[in-house]
Amino acid sequence: MIPVKQFTVPGRSSTVLRLTPSYVRRSERVSGARAVGLREQGEGWIPAEGETEIAALADRTLALFVSEGTLYGYDFDTKLTAYPTGMSVPLSQSGLRAVLATHGENNALTRYLITDGRIFSLAGEELRTVVTMGGRCAAVHRERIFMGSGNVLRHTAPLRPGEWSLTKDETGTLTFDPAVGDILAILSFRDDLLVFCTHAVFRLEAEGRELDFRVHPVPFDGGAIRADSVADCGKYAVFCTERGLCRTDGRTASLVRTAEDLALPSRIQAGAWAGKYYVHVQQDGADDVFVYDPEEEKEHFLGIPAELLTAGREGVYLGHGGVVYRLEEKNENPQPAGTISLSAEMTAQSGARRYLDEVTVFGRGEFSLTVRTEEGERSLSPVANVRTPLPSVLRGGDVSVTLTAKGDFFVRSVDLHFRRQP
Repeated sequence: MIPVKQFTVPGRSSTVLRLTPSYVRRSERVSGARAVGLREQGEGWIPAEGETEIAALADRTLALFVSEGTLYGYDFDTKLTAYPTGMSVPLSQSGLRAVLATHGENNALTRYLITDGRIFSLAGEELRTVVTMGGRCAAVHRERIFMGSGNVLRHTAPLRPGEWSLTKDETGTLTFDPAVGDILAILSFRDDLLVFCTHAVFRLEAEGRELDFRVHPVPFDGGAIRADSVADCGKYAVFCTERGLCRTDGRTASLVRTAEDLALPSRIQAGAWAGKYYVHVQQDGADDVFVYDPEEEKEHFLGIPAELLTAGREGVYLGHGGVVYRLEEKNENPQPAGTISLSAEMTAQSGARRYLDEVTVFGRGEFSLTVRTEEGERSLSPVANVRTPLPSVLRGGDVSVTLTAKGDFFVRSVDLHFRRQP
């Protein structure tokens, strides 16, 4: 139902275009909607997620990893540092790709560090070389470690994550057609393993012996897949390609946002938490984080200049300004202000002239609003829940709106009051 109301008076009529979050997201009459520092929740817009400082980052930190409750930073000097404790171990190999966690006898925790040319085990502060073989990506699935290198998928024996020697039905390799490109990501997704190659996605049933493994192609035509962009959001896995943002349920895959909607840097950093997908982007040359909910198809930008990003069951971690932060669902100190901008189409009756003369912002907080039509632009600071006149009437039916909200705000809707006259 389109939330437009019309009132008729002698010689002219009035129309209200009510911009609610659901209307902005679903209506074909709204285009170019962009939320920065605010997000849709329930029946309104509220401040986007906030962040809490965790620790100072080591100099020249290149990447963040989170594994079983521990956050790690990997730096230019190939040193792995745990936060917030600061414990660090030197790696004799560059190109850290993954930090995996497994539990052995007596639930003892061992982490496996996958690099370009070597696999290490880390128990406490004890670092050991497991095998002088590395890979581009890795994942734990059904008590095995799977690792992709080129177009070859290797796996360990079940319950023996440190065992890589080839043995019948226990450890082994699966080779994919070179035409699909290198294996870029592996994801344990529900009961299966998803394998993301440059030009294809596969679903691997990997239960029992290797002879029982089954590979199924996932129909997909979204362009070349971007490395390090895959994340498990629960109902869907989300990933980036040269054409934009995609999602898959493990059976089919589809493009949900075009590349024009996002500005992805050459190196992707992405992760998932609480069913949402977080990916580092660069908007107008500035760092930011794009957040996408694949199930409800909601999206927003955090408005935080994050340079580093990782996410896991423990949460989302951002690095910027030499400090690592944890993202918080509740934003206790909303900074900067939240902004929603969009364009809305109003179709006037034949021969009628339309004038925008008043606005109402329903909610709470401190607001500033700018509206534009083909005739010009008007700016004002409307008081919440009060019908506020523009400084001067603005002619035109199609309007662009930019609302900025400060503090602990809540915006239920923005009403644009138009009048028409012959």
